[in-house]
Amino acid sequence: RGDGGDGGGGGNGSVGGEGGRSGIFTAAVCAALPPRLQSVRMGSTAITGMLPPCLFTSTLRELQVQENKLYGALPPLPAGSPMRIMVFDNQTGDAASLTTGGGNALGAPPQLGLTGSIPGSYAMAPQLTLFSASRNSLSGQLPSFDQQTLNVLRLNDNVLKGTVPASLSGLPALDALDLSHNALSGTLPDDILSGANMRDVSFRDNSLTGWVPGAKLGKFVRYVDLSENLLSGEALP
Repeated sequence: RGDGGDGGGGGNGSVGGEGGRSGIFTAAVCAALPPRLQSVRMGSTAITGMLPPCLFTSTLRELQVQENKLYGALPPLPAGSPMRIMVFDNQTGDAASLTTGGGNALGAPPQLGLTGSIPGSYAMAPQLTLFSASRNSLSGQLPSFDQQTLNVLRLNDNVLKGTVPASLSGLPALDALDLSHNALSGTLPDDILSGANMRDVSFRDNSLTGWVPGAKLGKFVRYVDLSENLLSGEALP
């Protein structure tokens, strides 16, 4: 979509998809992208393949491609990107089986969906409000998201490692934070539940240690799940 506004794809400056259609990003698709592309909505369209860097333009503000068969790495964002919404949830593509018709040569479970690390440039997009990439195979450390605009960060059911960034503590707009079912370790930041608008938080099923961070609890918090970790201390009030 070239000039903003709500609604699906199909207008000038947009790329959209329809249910039941399948395809893959090609050089021809890249060449046909509108020069001022702002919005791409292709959720639940059965598209396959890897996300091409050409799609991550300097004008793109919204990219929603959830519930497809994409695989491979997430391309970085250009410097100063106006990106606000990125949704990559629940990709079921497997590079090995889709490209060769076979599975892992060693018999290991395939890495379904998006793989590799989350680009650090995603944590530097100044207008980002929503980043959701749950139920993939993303790995590595979680970048230090610190956008004052960030409202939702949902990365559950991946294989992220390392510690929870202290930058997530007290973000004024953060409403929902879901990092459950990963391989995160270390202690939780003391103020991780203190955000002015924080409502729902889950760190379930990680390897977190240390004390339950209940000293500063945001007044709007309604759901906290810290189960299946190695945390100590008193229960939250």
